[in-house]
Amino acid sequence: REINPDIKIASGGMATLHPTLWKGVAAKFHEAVLKNASDTFDYHSYHEHGYFPHYQRMVDGHLLPLRKKHNITQPWLASETAIHSAKDTDVEQADCLFKKLLFTWARGGCSYTWYGLCNNGFDLDYSEDNFGIFDKFMHPKYVFGVYAALVRYYQTASFRKQIEDKQGWFFSFATPGNILLANWK
Repeated sequence: REINPDIKIASGGMATLHPTLWKGVAAKFHEAVLKNASDTFDYHSYHEHGYFPHYQRMVDGHLLPLRKKHNITQPWLASETAIHSAKDTDVEQADCLFKKLLFTWARGGCSYTWYGLCNNGFDLDYSEDNFGIFDKFMHPKYVFGVYAALVRYYQTASFRKQIEDKQGWFFSFATPGNILLANWK
């Protein structure tokens, strides 16, 4: 800030708030940063992997209440939230991106980062080789199609409301001249 007072600074991508993982150390660290150093960053960065049900529980049950508890008003961004496509789970990976990205926007997230543009390796059974939206040969995976569609249709959209329904998740977004309704069961 001394060099450029207009610079925007994001916190480090603080990992999971799951209270039992690593004996809660990551969650306690995250809370300590918010409590003692929230004036040092302009964006609150949160890093949470896993499938959608886990991500939703962590955001709604831990992240948002923690932000409220410590009066964090800086925008939050999902800094790394991918899921792998090992063992023929390409469809599940694409499904997960659709849900997590729209849910993040609906919960006030200002940005969303998937982990891995390209797979790290060639072993289709090893999760760490399969986080990319392209395979190791740069062929697009299903998740790329989902990402491209979301960017095309939602890039200018603003979240309006969540529609409560026992049949699944419904989110209403608006663009100039259009209403977009995202839904899944």
